[in-house]
Amino acid sequence: MSFGVYSFGSNRSGQLGVGHKEDLSSPAPCLFRETSSLGLTSWIQNDTVTKITAGGNHTLLLTRSGVVYAAGNNENGRCGFKNGLTQSASFECVDLSLLPDSAQSSAKITDIAATWEASLLVVDGRHVYACGSGSKGELGLGSEKQEAPQMVKVFGLDSSTNHDASIVHISASVNHIVLLTSTGVMYGWGSCRKGQLGGGTKSQQVLWRPRIIEAPFIPRQLVTGRGFTFLLGRDSDQILFGEIQEAQSLPLELAHDEDVICSGWSTVYGLSRGHVQGIGRNDRGQRPPNKLPAIRQLAAGSEHCLGLTTSGDVVAWGWGEHGNCGVPVDHRGNVVDRWNHIVLPLAHPATVDRVEAGCATSFVVVLQDRTPGSEDGAEI
Repeated sequence: MSFGVYSFGSNRSGQLGVGHKEDLSSPAPCLFRETSSLGLTSWIQNDTVTKITAGGNHTLLLTRSGVVYAAGNNENGRCGFKNGLTQSASFECVDLSLLPDSAQSSAKITDIAATWEASLLVVDGRHVYACGSGSKGELGLGSEKQEAPQMVKVFGLDSSTNHDASIVHISASVNHIVLLTSTGVMYGWGSCRKGQLGGGTKSQQVLWRPRIIEAPFIPRQLVTGRGFTFLLGRDSDQILFGEIQEAQSLPLELAHDEDVICSGWSTVYGLSRGHVQGIGRNDRGQRPPNKLPAIRQLAAGSEHCLGLTTSGDVVAWGWGEHGNCGVPVDHRGNVVDRWNHIVLPLAHPATVDRVEAGCATSFVVVLQDRTPGSEDGAEI
């Protein structure tokens, strides 16, 4: 099995990874460089994508085998490039040799997250490393350490007290981070001026180092927005830390174990058996339009949303000013009370596996049984 990625939307720093820095309203194939000695290819063999996350002008992509690729702005080292690139318009491998010596022995990346100007890698499910910058505590290294041009350790589960625990999820928004462990314990750091890191933190404005977040139930899922964190429990328990405008529709109707949530900057979405719900702002059409086709997978960007339908089509709605919702858009750049069908320019038959979204950016991951042109080496 091989994967390819198509992207469209905001691209002034090359964060779409398509080889140039022009915004796109139609999907184009992302380009990957697996090692510095190889050329670019649009297909990666024997792997799949598990997560794509984005900062203001950079994008991270994680594969099932634990390889991380990055594209876009690398100021302050946020993309983890070894060769000193300040920017890349293609996806380059994040250099795990930049991890401290103690982390290099296994260096299996199990999760990723990004704030506006920083990247976070979870190593072996137990340790978090960061690179980039964060003036609001995003690096979790104290007020005296607001830049990390190379990867530094932010957090680790203590082996003496948490020897059976692992980090099962990490989520970040513009300037705060929350992670969840397999034992149900949450940790968070960064901006908390709206209370997004739980009770008692709002007055502190910033948590400069990771701290346990107390909740009235054990969450099974969590998402972060620009000024909030939203938790979903196993018995449909829900709680919002922080502030989200126009959230009168709480609680979301999520009664099944397979139901999932995702979040943009100002809107939280719930997906339950094909039906999409939304709470939060709708001034740009962020909430799901009526009569959406049945959706099997969902991804929220900053102020837009992508859905993968049960029939395999990709749809988009919300704020599409940079082309991230496709065409057409209204005079304000929005797709409101309707959706656009996104057509992929596939040169070879492939199956859409998942959709992902970032800061006015959209990504579609496709799978194929055989890499086109693999018998001739790299495609590009």
